[in-house]
Order: sequence, then structure tokens, then C-alpha cells
Amino acid sequence: REFANMNTIDTVFHLAGQPNVRYCQMNPKETRRCNEEFTQSLLKCLPSTVHFIFTSSSSVYGSAPLPWTAETIPTPQGLYAMSKLRCEALVRSRGAPATIIRPFSIVGAGSRPDLAAAIFFDSMVHRDTIELYGDGSASRDFTHVDDLNDALVMAMKQRRWCLMVEVYPIGSGRPRSILELIGIIQSKTKRLPRLCQVPANKHEVHSTCANSAKAKRDLSVSPRKSLEDAVADIFNDQ
Repeated sequence: REFANMNTIDTVFHLAGQPNVRYCQMNPKETRRCNEEFTQSLLKCLPSTVHFIFTSSSSVYGSAPLPWTAETIPTPQGLYAMSKLRCEALVRSRGAPATIIRPFSIVGAGSRPDLAAAIFFDSMVHRDTIELYGDGSASRDFTHVDDLNDALVMAMKQRRWCLMVEVYPIGSGRPRSILELIGIIQSKTKRLPRLCQVPANKHEVHSTCANSAKAKRDLSVSPRKSLEDAVADIFNDQ
């Protein structure tokens, strides 16, 4: 009923879903319901004239060779990644114009409290112990939330590019290790981290890296902000 009148709507953003690799692995039914079933329900409400912008995840790439491009064949590891890839399949099967955005490790003010940067920041401020998965050499293509927002807005404005389903990985293209992230937070908070090393999660890849050349070409967006900028924003948001 809420979608009964779509005549004045030309774009729908679908940003919702069940995140967190570890949580999804432990809660498979909820993950499928929140990601796949809800996405399918939303797609059924939309006429073919509506441009659908779906936020997927870089996790779908799994163990594929780096860097990951729009053309890289996904090899998902774990339930979260497979769930997101199945959502992409639902978007493709709709048979209407759509944009699939695959963000890489989003950081910045207002980010989810269960993400690494927020957890490390809060732990160091309150002098709590940080669980370090593996030896800290794992790297992520940390991407400022403002750069993701730029891509989403331009995907809406540049819908003329979207004659079918287009896929855009969105990342900085500059992977940083987990230990580097902790060091940046330490520099900002002036607090020494208390680390407790635990085994690496087998459902998470060791490294990620985006090649966002397609987004630069089609959407005229390039990464503007660094991991240092993101940590500063988190600090100023406290």
C-alpha cells in the first residue's frame, strides 16, 4: 500500500540489510530473511520505470585476485557474502535498469558501532582490550563514507548510463592494514592500545582492494578522503 503511487518516483535506494560477517554466520535464517526476502519483496513493489540502486558489498568478491573490478567474478566466502550476491541476482532478474554499488569497508562519522574503526576507537578511549584477529597484517580498502555518498548520488543523477544493470565497486584503492588503523587511532586519541590476539576469522578474506575506474568513468567520482580523515571525523563526532 505504501508504494501504491510511484508515478512521481524515478529512483529507489535500497541500503538496508543485515550486515556483519560474524553475526550472519551465526544467524543464517535472519540473514536470508533480512537480505534476500526483504529485497525480493521490495523489488515486487516497483514498476519497471523505477531505477533501483542496491547497496551490495565488496564481500561478494571473496578470494578473487586483487584488485577487484566491476568485471571480477565473485567467489563469496561465508553466508553474508553469499546472501549479498543472491540479492544482486534478484536485482538482475527484475529485468529493469538498476545500479549495484559494492562498497569497501566504509568508515567515518556515524558509522556502525560494530565496525572495526568504531570498536577500536571506543576501546582505546575507554582503555578496554582490543581483540586483534590474526597478526594485524590483514588489510582493508577503507573507504570514507562521504566518498560512498558521492557515488550513490551520482548513480541517481547519471541514470542515463544505466541502460541495464551496472555494477560499481567503490573504494579508495589504497588498502591499509589493521595495525595501521590502530596506529592512526592511537595517534588521534593519544591512548596506547591494549591488544589481545585471537585467531583470524576463516570467513573473512585477508585483503581487499578496489579498482574504481568504472565509477570514475561513468559517475565522475573518485576517492577524496583518506582513512586519516575518517578517523578524525569519528573523533570529532564524539
